[in-house]
Amino acid sequence: MRRKRKKKRTLPRIFRVPRTPRPAEPRGWNLGLKLFSLFLAVLLWFHVRTDRVYTVERQIPLEILRPSDTLVVVGDLPQTVNLQIRATGKALLVLAFDHPRMVLDLRSLKPHRKTRVTLTPENFRYPDFLNLEVLQVEPRELVVLADYRIRKRVPVKARLEGAPAEGFVVTRVETQPDTALLQGAAMYVRKHRRVYTRPVPIDGVKKPLHTQAALEVPDSPYVAVDPRRVEVRVEVEPLVQQTYRLPIRIKAPRTSRYRLTPRPDSVTVLVEGPASILDTLSPSRLQARVRIWKLSAGFYEVPVEILRPRTLRVLRIEPDTVRVISERWSRR
Repeated sequence: MRRKRKKKRTLPRIFRVPRTPRPAEPRGWNLGLKLFSLFLAVLLWFHVRTDRVYTVERQIPLEILRPSDTLVVVGDLPQTVNLQIRATGKALLVLAFDHPRMVLDLRSLKPHRKTRVTLTPENFRYPDFLNLEVLQVEPRELVVLADYRIRKRVPVKARLEGAPAEGFVVTRVETQPDTALLQGAAMYVRKHRRVYTRPVPIDGVKKPLHTQAALEVPDSPYVAVDPRRVEVRVEVEPLVQQTYRLPIRIKAPRTSRYRLTPRPDSVTVLVEGPASILDTLSPSRLQARVRIWKLSAGFYEVPVEILRPRTLRVLRIEPDTVRVISERWSRR
């Protein structure tokens, strides 16, 4: 059997509120009008804000018109200049994108004379159509010195850092090229007799080292160096020990009245150094010597000094002191 559907109860017609029909709106017309109104409002606000006069501070790059190639400017010149500017917002906005600059003309400088240069608003370069006013320039005055530009070739020395492995020693240090060209202000270039490389680490080295190192630029930026990098070659050799029997040489005031005799007349020396130097060591480079400053008859107990190359180290001297007998010399 089919169930009977319940009828929906409705209010009587006299209790119903009639609905007012809405007119159909064109699609998209209201959104476009709103966007256009917003654009006009923003444009009006921007015009009002940028038409006002502001006082601001800006850092302006300093452009230097340098003298001839024979002269160089010496002194700490600033990179930028602080300006206090009064202008409308529109002018400041254009100024931010136009790359303004302060121009300092130093083409009339004379060498070896300190010159005081004043920065004025006339040094400020900006578009002519902008209506602005420069209220203050900081710094207002600069002290500038010019000097002659010279060149000088100096030797290059490698600066080593650390020490080789135990039992090894540095025997030779070379740079390629072995000279460098300094160019710049004469007052700085003339005082340099050599130029050094940046430290080259040699900690724990047991074999020859070949590397590149940058040169330290002296008194930058008034001196330039060429080349900027050199090749450094460090020769390292193992240490060996060798024993020598050296005769005693006496260094004393020149006189013919006394005869000096050492006892003993020679000493035994144990020397440590690289084999390449010990194998080619000449007698004149390794000597045993004693010194006597004042002569008189008698004897002296004098310590023994060993004259040697820097790369050699004396480990032991036997004996380390000798007796020098001074006798009057009589001619018959």
